[in-house]
Amino acid sequence: MSTRRQRAALLALAAAAGTMPLIARAQGAPLKSTPPKIQPARCAGEYVASITVLTLPPLSHPPQNWWETPVSRMTSTHPATQPEVISALLVLQPGDKCTEFQLEESERVLRAQPFIADAHIVVIPDTSGTVALVVHTEDEFSLIVGAKFSGASPYVTSLTLGDGNLGGSGNSVAANWTHTVDREGFGAAFTSYAFLDKPWQLQLLAARGQVGVASYAGDLSHPFFTDAQRSAWRGSLADVTLLAPFQRASDSAFNVAWHREYFFAGSARRVGHPGLVALFGLALSSEYDATALPASGYDSTVQYDSLLARYAARRSARINGIAQFRALSYGRGFRMGTVNGVQDLRRGVEVDALVGRGLGGFDDWVPDIFGTTTVFVGMGGGRSYGFLQSMVEARRATGSTTWTDAIASARLRWYRRFTAYNTFTADFDFGGGWNTTRPFELDLGQPDGGVRGYGASHDAGGERAALKLEDRVFLSSLFSTFDLAAAAFVDAGKVWAGDVPFGTTTPVKIGVGVGLLAATPAGSRRTFRVDLAVPVSADNYARWEVRFTVINIAELGALQEPIDIRFARELVSTSSSFVYPR
Repeated sequence: MSTRRQRAALLALAAAAGTMPLIARAQGAPLKSTPPKIQPARCAGEYVASITVLTLPPLSHPPQNWWETPVSRMTSTHPATQPEVISALLVLQPGDKCTEFQLEESERVLRAQPFIADAHIVVIPDTSGTVALVVHTEDEFSLIVGAKFSGASPYVTSLTLGDGNLGGSGNSVAANWTHTVDREGFGAAFTSYAFLDKPWQLQLLAARGQVGVASYAGDLSHPFFTDAQRSAWRGSLADVTLLAPFQRASDSAFNVAWHREYFFAGSARRVGHPGLVALFGLALSSEYDATALPASGYDSTVQYDSLLARYAARRSARINGIAQFRALSYGRGFRMGTVNGVQDLRRGVEVDALVGRGLGGFDDWVPDIFGTTTVFVGMGGGRSYGFLQSMVEARRATGSTTWTDAIASARLRWYRRFTAYNTFTADFDFGGGWNTTRPFELDLGQPDGGVRGYGASHDAGGERAALKLEDRVFLSSLFSTFDLAAAAFVDAGKVWAGDVPFGTTTPVKIGVGVGLLAATPAGSRRTFRVDLAVPVSADNYARWEVRFTVINIAELGALQEPIDIRFARELVSTSSSFVYPR
């Protein structure tokens, strides 16, 4: 038999063997119904002769029972991810030396994509001393849907609809509608996760915000996916106009118009070896902030002149130095941040720093010094896992001794699986801003960093702390198609007035609630969640609220911040912005 025929025969045999888990899935068995097990090494430095990609759409098996028919019909038009998309994201390419580290990183990078439910690579030894790789993936259900309801008018405040893997292209398209008492807003977003069949990401955003002005943003990057990668780069620009809300404890909220322009271009280079690396890079950035009277919703009781004087227009252009040090490894966690799926656990230490020096030369450029630092620590395994994230930034005008725009956040989260069916989560969040020169306040009822059940509350301040406790119970894999879980939660938190214009200091306020969680296909990490949250403490404005969300976190420990803190920061990227997922 010729070498070519031997290779083809080996490829077919091993592909069939490696596809057995997916065949079992196609026959109705959940893809990830048990915790992951340690596998023996699959290769040891052989050259990769070829790579074959086999992809499956979600719920690819034909319905075997009447209850599976509706879901099967719903997903029958869902094409599998195109092999070119998968190939572009692999760490290993034909001609590379195959190592266990690169195999594991290839699988992890694929799992980090929001449209991939699971990935596995089969290694096929060749008679000529090389190996062939067969990459198996199964897609996530790609529907994007979100909504927010309230017990007070307006009862429906937000709707989102889209497809996270349009036509199997690795492209996400979504549209959003928001509604307030003043007016409506519309937006659309596009993301390509393998732009031009390269490991590049393209993100585009366009919106007509609540001030009736068009906004846009764009980002093209080669993220730092893995320690096996040598470099990363990113370019971003944005022109955004929005309403910055200010809550008043004893009166209605009001807004000011906030315009932001932003540009960033930078790259970083890796030194060190996998498991202990450093990134060093340079970037050029420009940022402009200005506030103005709102186009609608003018409130005659507000002294706009003094408020807008505090948030005077400011433009900065900087040269930035970037450094990141990381000693990270990855484990696997089962039923932690998912209903019945497996996620990668980020373990170890990472420290990022960015220092920028402002440029002068133009009348409206403000020369300054800007610095930001991010720290991550994660540890644990399959039954208990925790991490700490902290990010601090501040700026100082040249010639001044006063630091302004200090923004800090910290998140401490712990997952504990007490039994195979019971997961407990404890989450502590803190955020604050001091001496800010752009609109800033933190709402007590912000759903991510605050207390659930207080979305309509008027309480807001310059600092916020919240403790969230949740107990989740896995119920069943319904008809081998859906995973179901139920949760009960208690939140407690408060805000401090700080130095924001209308801040207030509150006592600790408590919210309680229940949630129903579902995932499809069985074993998926994409979680559809409905929560009912009720305020317990006295509040003149808080009402019960129902939130419907879709959660898809591939990697526990990836940098996350509440949206009100994240958007209050300088838009200049830290070195964390080169890392994926972000």
